Amino acid sequence: MSSLRRVLSNTGISFVGQMVTWISTLVLTIAYGRFLGGDAFGELYFAISFVALVGFPIEFGFNQQVVRDVAQDPTRALRYPTNVLLLKLVLWVTLFSAILGIGSAVGFGHEERLLVALCGLTLLVDAIGSTFGSVQTAAQRQVFPAVGTVIEKGLGALVAIIWLRLGGGLNAAAFALLGGAVAATTWQAFWFFRLVGVSWRIDLSLLRDLIRQSIPFLTYGVLGVIYYRVDTVLLEALTSTSTVGVYGAAYRLFDTLVFLPNIVIMAVMYPLMAKLSISSEQQMKLAIEKSVNFLLVTGIPIMVGLIVAAPNIIGFLYHRPDFLGSVSVLRALAPGLAVLYLNSVWTTALMSLKREKQLPWMAGLALIFNVGGNILLITRLGGVGAAIVTSLTELLLMCLALAMLPRHLWPARSLTTGVKSLCASAAMVPVVLALNSASVLVILPVAATVYLLVATLLATIPRADIEALYVAVARRTQGIAPAINISNASVVARHDGPVSALALNGKGSPPGMEWRVERKRGQLVANNRLSQRFQQLITPMMRWGRYLVQQTRTGMSRMVATLRYTGAAVVKYTTNYIISYLPSHTLRYFWYRKVLGWDIGQGASILMGQYIQMTGIRTSGRRVSIGNGTVINQECLIYTSGGLVIGNNVSISAEVALITGSHDINHPDFPSDYKPIVIDDYAWIGIRAMILQGVTIGQGAVVMAGAVVTRDVEPFTVVGGVPARPVSERKLRDLSYELIKRPLFE
Repeated sequence: MSSLRRVLSNTGISFVGQMVTWISTLVLTIAYGRFLGGDAFGELYFAISFVALVGFPIEFGFNQQVVRDVAQDPTRALRYPTNVLLLKLVLWVTLFSAILGIGSAVGFGHEERLLVALCGLTLLVDAIGSTFGSVQTAAQRQVFPAVGTVIEKGLGALVAIIWLRLGGGLNAAAFALLGGAVAATTWQAFWFFRLVGVSWRIDLSLLRDLIRQSIPFLTYGVLGVIYYRVDTVLLEALTSTSTVGVYGAAYRLFDTLVFLPNIVIMAVMYPLMAKLSISSEQQMKLAIEKSVNFLLVTGIPIMVGLIVAAPNIIGFLYHRPDFLGSVSVLRALAPGLAVLYLNSVWTTALMSLKREKQLPWMAGLALIFNVGGNILLITRLGGVGAAIVTSLTELLLMCLALAMLPRHLWPARSLTTGVKSLCASAAMVPVVLALNSASVLVILPVAATVYLLVATLLATIPRADIEALYVAVARRTQGIAPAINISNASVVARHDGPVSALALNGKGSPPGMEWRVERKRGQLVANNRLSQRFQQLITPMMRWGRYLVQQTRTGMSRMVATLRYTGAAVVKYTTNYIISYLPSHTLRYFWYRKVLGWDIGQGASILMGQYIQMTGIRTSGRRVSIGNGTVINQECLIYTSGGLVIGNNVSISAEVALITGSHDINHPDFPSDYKPIVIDDYAWIGIRAMILQGVTIGQGAVVMAGAVVTRDVEPFTVVGGVPARPVSERKLRDLSYELIKRPLFE
């Protein structure tokens, strides 16, 4: 398998694994925010950060060294794990004792000490699993570490969410994470022993080499994790636990989005760069350039998207007012995320070139800058100040890394890719702003589509990269023969029009195939000349692309309007003909809350068959609120565009129509007119009643079956008829009953 095909294969495997991991972590973060709240979330995040701050050398000190050395010399695969595990165990015992001692010294309570202990055990289990995974990564068998990560994050998230829903607290979440780590490590160990073997021999000379060579890695890791985690410690010391929770809510998303460098750089490109560093500097430069191009094309739109759509993202994830401050924190962290992507390339290149001794100096300067900046800004700006310092620290690290990287390895051509990616990202900003009232599930796919379209028109991805990917796919799917060296072969060329066919050593090419010669190497390819046709297809596309870019100013508004109209139509159809008839309250309520933006109280029952009349996604920005214990029976007609506020324990019978819209019959354009409907607590709306726009139904009022309500109804009044008029009054005034429990399937 060629290097390119192996890179593509490993990237695909890592991408699938990391996407599952990312989704699991994202869902778990949402669960933390919703079930634990700001203060408890802050305690959990502080415990994780505290353990990582003290125990990071266990993880960082040896894995990079194992990947590099085993990639350069595969015979070391059997010798390294036992010795590395011994060193990690000794380090863990030492550092875990320090963790418990520090916890006792600063006055941690019993629950906090247990939480820290569980996080410390998880750290040890992860360190064992990552040792086996690093050997698989060096051998470019990325499927096993990827599946292990999926097992750990997916299983841990699933158990933690179920446990939290059943009422479990912080320790339940920590136990679930520990269980996921144990399962993943078991998987990694099983496949390592099966594919590589077992060797329990302790090699003292290897131990000495590992310790000596790991000092730069350890120093860089210790200093690095301090400046990555010290902001949380300083926030805890200088502010409050709730501020730590607000900061941690945004930082967890920041941490989760680091999966791209993990996929492409550490898991795939690092072993490849380690090999190229001792064989070809030119190929090394090319690997750096391609890595930077990929991270620019993906990192810049993620940065812009986080900045513009931060309110929608935070609102979707946590759905609690405790985390409103996380919006500004996320915006301040976003630039640092894009720079962190690039820093992963520079540091990986330095480690591949065995220049890791320069990394501690970088980390030391970054630590001094980070601590000073945090002390200066946290007292003034709180979590936002810490986020700003994080982004500035990443920028400082990039400048230092580029200064230490050999000048001839700088990917100068990537500047063009970065500028084009930034322009394409700017094109999606007005689209995100136009869809501001929509769900993030709608905003992000639409924004990504716009970015990909504009990026394609601008040729953001270099043509050479597209052609390399195309040839790799063609080679895999069409069985193109490997290249052979023809420097000593007799080549006879015969020209047939614009196409040159070759015969090697007097033998003609097979039917449907032909020989191509490039740099004294011949290759048997399909005679349809797919690569040339691909280029011929790209050339007019690029010409038309430049023309379309010039017309973007006038076409963007039309596209946004069309997307909004189409999106609203799709959501409306899906709501009324698919979601409304799903026999699952959980799925229906998820859609009503996340896509339509409804506020639904505890114990409310919205039965099947509702028809929602709306003029746009999230009901044109109007508020829809349904109180606790309220029941809306089957097949009601609900207009939401004018706004709808329903109180607690309201009983709405079947086939009721709540109509918030009307038309001006005297206006030549027949315009729509919307006014809200308000139904107060303990009201009862009879079957097939109709309530028109602008009406308020008072507390405990009763609307009789078939009535048409055109005016406000006073509290505890019974109305009926067409139009509805007062009939009597409700004698019971102290209302405290509860309505029926939610039916199982309806």
